[in-house]
Amino acid sequence: MILFIHAFSGCDTTSALLGHGKTKFCSLLEKKLTPGRKIEVFFNSEATIDQVAKAGETFLIQLYGGNPKTSACDLIHLRYTLFTQLATKARSTLARLQPTVDVARFHALRSYLQKQKWLGHEKIPLEWGWVPTRFVLSPRKMERDAAPESLLKIISCNCKKGCKNACGCRKAGLICSSLCTCSLGEACENVSDINLLEDSIEDEDDTPSSINNFIYEDIEDLNLQLNEEDKEQQTELEDFRPGPSKMQKL
Repeated sequence: MILFIHAFSGCDTTSALLGHGKTKFCSLLEKKLTPGRKIEVFFNSEATIDQVAKAGETFLIQLYGGNPKTSACDLIHLRYTLFTQLATKARSTLARLQPTVDVARFHALRSYLQKQKWLGHEKIPLEWGWVPTRFVLSPRKMERDAAPESLLKIISCNCKKGCKNACGCRKAGLICSSLCTCSLGEACENVSDINLLEDSIEDEDDTPSSINNFIYEDIEDLNLQLNEEDKEQQTELEDFRPGPSKMQKL
């Protein structure tokens, strides 16, 4: 396992994982037998790209505390769970998040390529996580964005006495989300537009029945207007329609 540990945990041609050194890799492989069986694909010189990528993803899930046996646990769900935990802390380093599925795939491919190189099996680097540049080969880090742009702009607050002017979300011009410790309870005053609309309706002492009446009045006015337009069109058709004498000539 030494070659796998050295390649996957970071060497001259592969990236290291923040907070996960070689000692943690060794401890994980010593305590659990499942990771050892899963990474046997890294020893197979005839392994496919998908097999290597899947094995690398499974190992990363266990390395970051997940359980790959559960159907709901994958790098996407695990990354989201760890992100919500870090976002609520006063001090956090997002670099400690596990790699995305896209990043993990290329990391596993480069680790496999390096391990096969040490074993004396030549592989084409361009097929295993490398891209040509002007002078040398460079690692292909990812093909997709790390997160949606809207998610990168999300912040959280920890207001305990209501989300008023001092609320971090309100200052940033954002509404509170499930990441906030205020939990969108009664004390939270920075809610969505729908809730704000409901609050404004209650402040104006408007009941649902009065609102419905207002809507029905608009519909009746629209129907009257359409009826008048129909009458006008019918009058124009009658004026255009030829009389009996004209019909006889035709």
